Amino acid sequence: MNRDLPSTPKSDGTAASGRRWRTWGRRVLSLLVVLTLVYFLRNTLLGAWEQFHKIQADTNARLDFRWGWCFGAAAIYVVGVLPAGWFWHRVLRDLGQKTSLARAMRAYIIGHLGKYVPGKLWVVFLRVGLVAGPEVQPSMAAAAVFIETLTMMAVGAFLSAVYLMFAWQGHGELLAAAVGTATVAVFFTLPPVFKPVLRIVARKSGREDVLLAVECLGFRTLWQGWLGMGLLWICFGISLWMTLRALGLDGVPFWPALPRMVATAALATVSGFVIILLPGGLGVREFVLVALLAPYLSNSLAAIVPAGRADLTAVLAAGLLRVVWLMAEMAAALVAWFSVWPAIRSSHPSRSGNRSPSPAALQDDPVHRVLPADLP
Repeated sequence: MNRDLPSTPKSDGTAASGRRWRTWGRRVLSLLVVLTLVYFLRNTLLGAWEQFHKIQADTNARLDFRWGWCFGAAAIYVVGVLPAGWFWHRVLRDLGQKTSLARAMRAYIIGHLGKYVPGKLWVVFLRVGLVAGPEVQPSMAAAAVFIETLTMMAVGAFLSAVYLMFAWQGHGELLAAAVGTATVAVFFTLPPVFKPVLRIVARKSGREDVLLAVECLGFRTLWQGWLGMGLLWICFGISLWMTLRALGLDGVPFWPALPRMVATAALATVSGFVIILLPGGLGVREFVLVALLAPYLSNSLAAIVPAGRADLTAVLAAGLLRVVWLMAEMAAALVAWFSVWPAIRSSHPSRSGNRSPSPAALQDDPVHRVLPADLP
């Protein structure tokens, strides 16, 4: 007689057990993510630092090393990252995703460390995992990552190409690379190109508000991105100039050298992004830096750079810049990870009135299915 009675307690126990297993699984995956990042960051940092000291030892280079300029270079580098994080949040908002600027900036800064894992897809996983929530679709967050990254590459390559055209010094291959990268990146960031893809993703989510937001994403957002990325590359150029000062090159002028520093930092960084298999563009970034810095040091700064030492100074600057930027990214990520104010702001219930994605929509979300963990 009691055969048809529902077994609610047993069902509830099974569901609770399943939730506990999922929670522990996510924690284990989160731990694996952190350990993987630590491993690759350690290898990259030690490799850059050992290379820097090896060059000094092999060449008996006597440097008037100044730590104050190193800290300044690291600080201005972090400042330069902020406009890019703001633009990523802007794209998220324009795509109908509801998240605070603090939470998006936290995800952006921590996600920077993902580029030191070969393949660079961890940048997407980290940012999406840290910003995803009831009102942020993983697929839309991933699309915003690609828009932000391509915009940064487009602006950097464009600035480099313009400089190399007007300050020609025989860098034909680098100029061709800058023009080609800028052309491809600009093409894929044009609204008529990427909006059809976003419409397909928005329709699969089942949210009309997101579909309407996609239609509002246009050239105004693109120009805001170009402005923000222009500030980023200027800060990166100043950071490179400070790195030269850290090596004791006191005679390097600021304003006359700034265009060269911006173009050098931009093209070197963009080249590292293009070679996706190398963690952080290791080797490629240094090659471009040396190729652009050495002629400048030997010609324009012949009075302060000893004869025949321009190439060595450029190599030392490239190695030191790698160490400074990596330490700056690690310090900023630690501060962002342990900060409490983004969590406080994101813990308040949303008042936007937009409904959350349905479970079926989340199951259809391709990025949601491959996220490595539900990161805090």
